[in-house]
Amino acid sequence: MKLYANCTACGTPIKLNTTYLTRPDLIAERGEYFNLNCQECGNTKEYHANDVEAKDSFSGSIIGTIIGILIMALTTLFIWNEGFITNLGLILGSGLILASNASKLTSNTNAFNSYKITRNPPQK
Repeated sequence: MKLYANCTACGTPIKLNTTYLTRPDLIAERGEYFNLNCQECGNTKEYHANDVEAKDSFSGSIIGTIIGILIMALTTLFIWNEGFITNLGLILGSGLILASNASKLTSNTNAFNSYKITRNPPQK
């Protein structure tokens, strides 16, 4: 999961260097309002924690898919050598691939984006 806020001047996504699992974690460390600097246009602006959005990173799905394919191949190979013809390798590997790719439906990304806080005026 990667966190971004869109630059108000040019619209370019500004990536936060630290990943927070929840919006309250972001607020606890950075505060409700914090400054971000756009690398594209150089604009520094104050952003609210609700302006930050999370996006999925594909590394979890790719790793799960690779592990699933390896499990399919190895299980099928070992069972084939034992003289059994079975779909156990396909079932286990496919299940792992499906679980790693379907986890996006209930991921931290969706939880982060759905939780918003009430905006309070900035304390100056």
